[in-house]
Amino acid sequence: KNFLIIGSKFDKIKMERKKKFLNLFNDLSREINHVYKEITKTSKNPFGGTAFLDLSNKEQPYFGKIFLSSVFPGKNIKEITSLSGGEKTITSLSLFLAFAQILKIPIFFFDE
Repeated sequence: KNFLIIGSKFDKIKMERKKKFLNLFNDLSREINHVYKEITKTSKNPFGGTAFLDLSNKEQPYFGKIFLSSVFPGKNIKEITSLSGGEKTITSLSLFLAFAQILKIPIFFFDE
């Protein structure tokens, strides 16, 4: 009987962990796309590019990998490992700024 109670509590905690993880993941994925669009807007491409996150393990997302991909205006979709140095910088900066927005970081400093 005690094992059933413990198992039930453990399952409830696992479900809550997955829910919290996916909520943050989805918020971050939406926010990085918004930030990325703003950073990559140009007069030729007024809507900017697209950036998004994807999970390798959707059932237990905290045990898998998170993939960051982006599409610069006028280019094909690529994972961050396949981007040029400048594209990696813009994509990584978008991820940082998305985290800062979600976590309500009031101030941050960049140094070299």
